[in-house]
Amino acid sequence: MRDYQATNNPYVLPEDVYRQTLWFIRGYYRRQEEANSILEESPAPSDGLPHGSGTSDPVSNKADRRAALTRSNDIIDREREKIPVEYREAVWQNIHFRTPYPVFADRHTYGRYKSKLIYLVAISAGFLQP
Repeated sequence: MRDYQATNNPYVLPEDVYRQTLWFIRGYYRRQEEANSILEESPAPSDGLPHGSGTSDPVSNKADRRAALTRSNDIIDREREKIPVEYREAVWQNIHFRTPYPVFADRHTYGRYKSKLIYLVAISAGFLQP
């Protein structure tokens, strides 16, 4: 299925911003997994040789990396809450797994909410100025 945006809605984005935002949303599960794996990381075993001053703070570095990942996913979660509940999961599944919309409502309704979600995430993530 080809990724395209409908041009007959109020949420039309420039093509590059649309695709950037779409792949930003599709990276949700990867970022979530990476943030969780940071919690389980352990330092590499020491080889017994001196390696410079060693003044860095590895715990702070991990916390900063994890905060950046979760901040990105929080943007998506916050904007996803603005989509009505009855359309939210179908739009989410269509973006991530390209599943067809159910027959609960017209496909144009789902498409409008998909466009709205992508538009809101683009604004919140700073890919586009309102």
